[in-house]
Amino acid sequence: MQQHFAVRILVVEDEIGVRRSLIGKLRGVELPIEISGEAENAEQALEMMKKDMPDIVLLDMRMPGMGGYRFLPILSEQFPKVRVIILSGYSDFEYVLQSLRNGAEDYLLKPVIKEDLEKALRKTIQSIRYELEQNSRNISNGMLLNQAVPLLKHQFMNRLLKPQSALQAAEKLGHLGISLDYPGYLMILVRVLDYAKTKSRFLEEPELVFFVFENIVSDTLPKPIHCFPHEHKEGEYVCLIGMPEAENSQSEIADLKVLLECLLDNMRQFGKIQVQLLVTQMFQSLRSVGLVYRQAVEQADIAGAKAQVNYMGDNEDDDWVTEVASELDLDSLVTAIEDRNVKELTGLIQALFDRWKSPRQAAAVAYYALEQSLDKLFVDPESMRQRMPGLSRLLERVSDSVGLGKEMLVLAVQIGEAASKRNQGESRQMISQALKYIEQYYFEDITLESISKKFFLNRTYFSELFKNETGWTFKKYVNHIRTEKAKKLLVDHELRPSVVAELVGIKDPVYFTVLFKKMTGLPPGEYQKTKGG
Repeated sequence: MQQHFAVRILVVEDEIGVRRSLIGKLRGVELPIEISGEAENAEQALEMMKKDMPDIVLLDMRMPGMGGYRFLPILSEQFPKVRVIILSGYSDFEYVLQSLRNGAEDYLLKPVIKEDLEKALRKTIQSIRYELEQNSRNISNGMLLNQAVPLLKHQFMNRLLKPQSALQAAEKLGHLGISLDYPGYLMILVRVLDYAKTKSRFLEEPELVFFVFENIVSDTLPKPIHCFPHEHKEGEYVCLIGMPEAENSQSEIADLKVLLECLLDNMRQFGKIQVQLLVTQMFQSLRSVGLVYRQAVEQADIAGAKAQVNYMGDNEDDDWVTEVASELDLDSLVTAIEDRNVKELTGLIQALFDRWKSPRQAAAVAYYALEQSLDKLFVDPESMRQRMPGLSRLLERVSDSVGLGKEMLVLAVQIGEAASKRNQGESRQMISQALKYIEQYYFEDITLESISKKFFLNRTYFSELFKNETGWTFKKYVNHIRTEKAKKLLVDHELRPSVVAELVGIKDPVYFTVLFKKMTGLPPGEYQKTKGG
């Protein structure tokens, strides 16, 4: 099954010698298990399980205090997914029968023999594995029936993180029935801790992890809330919460703080997922989503990987965030970077520092602008983004405006140097990147001019290169991808052709109809009736 699949076991036994013996035997069996902890009584085990839920509990029936017999119904009620193997002496056999009726998975007689322990564990692990596979298969089948629209939703939601496409993305989301028109917003940055191990519990499928996460969020937090997985960072999710006017939001924020603590517990208990939550301050514009996200990432990095809720500090000058995105002249910045025009770059960066009173704010704006320029300069901007030094590290090293201005200039020049080498790669690699880009961003305004520019290539040369490597003209290939995506939206989701046209990146519905008929032989409406029948 999964490469990292491991069942976690909690040993609950009051006699330390017996407990140590059990743990020694567990370490000697050749099964995919981990020892999550040990407890000397039921009360201690209950507190441990509230913080870190195991898969299996080895439970002694006779212990001081609550004892195993009274603890078992509590386990069945509060932790129904946890399997219990009871430990009992011969004189407790009546307890054993009653315990099995109360939901225990199996029983072992004391003193526990290693072979019997391994047999009981193997049987229980097989049961856990079967249930996990069945649940995952059921979830997968449900997702496959309706996967095109969620995938498109996540792609558009990720575009909210980029100010130049945020409003357009919100408009497209509206066509999918997702309204983001609120007076204000809160963002929750979510990081799944120990993501590799978590993913192993869900058949190594990231979509299943997010599916479980999203369902627990929707059951715990009030609507309206919209969550999506970051397209480049596994195990990182972003949630946007619609908020009322600022003067009416304080009571909702207070209630939300209580619910977020509940969310941590529910993730642990029902999803077996440990998460770190970073909650931002309220902001008013969707064009600020990207900058707010960048601030949240910096704060989360500083806070460290802990299963807790963190809050960004209050800031009287937070209004500056909402103004930034609309004032950034990204086109001028991109041109200066491409031309490696140090004089122009110096002027643009200096203008930002002149605009903002705080050097830290100015540096944040400049850093954010440079980060956003990567999307215009590179087909695969994420690889370059990973190479950028973190803003928090820069701010720790330098604090004055002159020093920070120089740091931003150096970063801009380094980006320009990397951009100038884009056309030095092999033609096959460049076209492979271009195909990946088209597949991912077909719904945007993709032109031969814009994509050839990302490689610093003449459009005519890039066009010939594309045709030689793929056998398609650039325009025909883009239309082919858009048509294939449109087919799914028309048939699987019964969306109106005019809406589908907008969703696949074609603004003119008449042109979409002509193109679709040319590519498929049928107008979109007729295709929908024929194939959807």
